[in-house]
Amino acid sequence: MKAIKAGSIVGSVTAVVERSLSLFAATALVIVASAAICEAQTNNLTVNSLSFPTGQVLTEGIENVVVPEGGCGVATVTAVPSFVNSEGVKYDFVFWNIDATPYTTTEVNFETLCSSPSTATAWFLATGPGSGPPQVDTWAFSLNHNAVIANTSPIQSVANGTWSGGSSTVVYTTGTAPVTITAIPKISGYGRFTAWEEIALPPSPLATGSAFTVAADSSAWAIGFYGIPVPDPCETLRLELQSCLADLSGKACLPIGKALSTCESYYGED
Repeated sequence: MKAIKAGSIVGSVTAVVERSLSLFAATALVIVASAAICEAQTNNLTVNSLSFPTGQVLTEGIENVVVPEGGCGVATVTAVPSFVNSEGVKYDFVFWNIDATPYTTTEVNFETLCSSPSTATAWFLATGPGSGPPQVDTWAFSLNHNAVIANTSPIQSVANGTWSGGSSTVVYTTGTAPVTITAIPKISGYGRFTAWEEIALPPSPLATGSAFTVAADSSAWAIGFYGIPVPDPCETLRLELQSCLADLSGKACLPIGKALSTCESYYGED
């Protein structure tokens, strides 16, 4: 295993690891400016840090990256719990998005994809003192696109709170009863609901149930994660349909097309 110490000056780390046929330990590390790069031809791991919810690139936040020899196996990425940038703004760690899977621990061990590039993004929130008004602010986050889904609410329904519906992402919690927010099961083109994360310090565990509950008259920020599994479960059917259409008439391929449509609809790919 090779460890890359990124420290506080490194915000984007790209580690690309070649599986060599002639060398069993062909892992080269090249330090360039503010990035540590391991150059090769095939399997690679890209690590960076971004500001939530804007996606602004940060130049700090990655503490350590460990890549497997040969590029295929268990990798480890570590983010700092918090840092203060050169302008005096404090950023706190919120979550990792690694190959379309969210993690709320600062250190994550994971299997690289091997057959395609792996990506790991540490998301940080610029924080300040004080508490907010009695409301819950929410975001729908695409794990596959590694970004907040614009003009989209993760909310399907609200109990005991006030919500204007539609694309509104804010729920008011004024009252005497706990407020429960239920997530939309899937967002077309972005996949199925995966989990809620309440933004807290330290980061709270992911809640995989669709219901997110807060106390009356409280304030909170919550992220609803949406994603399509990696690798894509519909890809085999997609390739079968392409092959069928190349060799046979469209009518003969209808069963495969129907199965693909059902798969894409279920996983929110339609």
